[in-house]
This record gives sequence, structure tokens and C-alpha cells, in this order.
Amino acid sequence: MLLLAITIGAIGWWLGSGRWTDVPDLVNQDRDTAVGLLQEAGLDPVFGDEVFSEELPAGTVISAEPAAGEAIRGSDVTLVLSKGQERFEVDPALVGQPFDAVQAALAEVPVGLTAREEFDDEQPTGTVLRFEPAAGTDLKRNDGVVAVVSAGRAPVKVPDVVGLSPEAATANLEERGFTVERTTGRSAAVDAGEVMAVSPGPGDAAQRYGSTVTIQVSEGVPQVTVPDVKGKSRDEAVALLTAAGLEAEQTQFIAGDRVFQQSPRAGEVVDQGSTVRILISFG
Repeated sequence: MLLLAITIGAIGWWLGSGRWTDVPDLVNQDRDTAVGLLQEAGLDPVFGDEVFSEELPAGTVISAEPAAGEAIRGSDVTLVLSKGQERFEVDPALVGQPFDAVQAALAEVPVGLTAREEFDDEQPTGTVLRFEPAAGTDLKRNDGVVAVVSAGRAPVKVPDVVGLSPEAATANLEERGFTVERTTGRSAAVDAGEVMAVSPGPGDAAQRYGSTVTIQVSEGVPQVTVPDVKGKSRDEAVALLTAAGLEAEQTQFIAGDRVFQQSPRAGEVVDQGSTVRILISFG
């Protein structure tokens, strides 16, 4: 009878409060400790998918289901462990690559990529010079990353080459990275064979490295067309020649005040400042 009573009592305890077990407090415990606590309580651990956590190190319990303090009849407790902090990085091998290739490589990395140009004498235009923060730095999701991209060589000021020979001017400009084109013109102020103008010029803004600069080489003084002064009065002829930039050399033949002959003839092209001889006589 005693054995029967004990058996009946045990069954009653099991069917009543005895089959319920309180879940221990497992949050913030490491994996091994949490498993040990569950086993001591007669419970079995089941592991869910791990998740990132900014606060808890990898392998630490983030949550338990059922939660701590709950009385359960079942034997399974699902634990979610920390994967540690979620971090990303930019591969240092991307430095020196074209920006388009960098964009493609980071398309699946959840960071905010932007670009900023910077002049550089070594790397071609469009090449990534560095990252800010530096490549290899731990980054949180959606952190900003700036790719510093080469804008090529810095703009260059055009030197003053007026008055130089075309060869010297060209060498001077090419040393600074310019491509040189040459034209000709005429100038009363610059001797033939010297550079009389440059475009863009020294007073203009700095120019893109490798851009074209045009030098204009003097062929001497400007040329003018000799006006027709034959039959004109002396004063009128002199005024016309002076206005054309020419010198009048007068020779009086007998009497009169009209130009009888002129040399060079009307319509000829001569250098500005040339002398036109006029013979004054009867008209």
C-alpha cells in the first residue's frame, strides 16, 4: 500500500506542478553557459538564425523563446545568438581602378558611395586615388564613403611668349603640356619671324593640361593698298596717302597743283609706311 501511495503521489506531482519548468535567464550569456543552464533545468536548446548586434559580442544570447521566467511543459528553448557587429569594408584593391569599375564592385555593399574630383599629375582622369575613410576601414551599414577621383593634371597658366621665335615659344608651351598650333599675321610692333600674339593668353584663366594654344607669328608690318591719287590736288593726295599709312614724296614739275603721276601705281599692295612718290604738275 505504501508503494502504491508513493507512485500515485509522484504521478500527481508530474501531472500537476512538477512537469512545469521555469526558463532560466539566458540573455547576455555566452553559448556554452546558456546550454549548461538549460541542461541543468532539464531543457533542450534549439538555435535560431544568428543576427548582428552592435552591443553583444558574437556567440552571446540575444533572445530566448520562451523568455526567462516562463514556466513551460515542453523541453525546447530557442536561442538567438549574436553574430557580432555588422561591418563592411571597401577592398583596398579598388584604389587605382576606374570609378565606374569601383561603382560596380560596391553595388552590393550597403554603403553610401559618392565621388569627389582632385587634380593629380600621375593618375589618368577618372581613376580612384583613395577612399575617405581609407579602404579597409570597418564601416557600418549606410555609412558614407567618398571616392577621391583623379581629374587629371591641374590647369596650367599660359606663359607670355610674345616676342620669342616660333621655335622657342613652341618649346616653352610644350614643356607645360600644351599642344601648339601656328598661324601668321602682320604687326607694326613685332618684327617678322617673332610671335606677335598667343591665344589663350597669359591674362586668361589657367587652361586644361593638354589643351591647344595658338601662336601667331609676325610676317612683318601690315600691308595696305595704294590709293589712286592721280588728278587729285596736292593737299588731297597727301591726305589720302597719310590716311592709308603711307608717306608722300612730292616732286614739283613745272607749275600746277595736281598729281600728274604716282609710283607705286594705284591698287598695288605695299608695306604700311612705304613711300609713294607723286609728281605735281598741271592736272
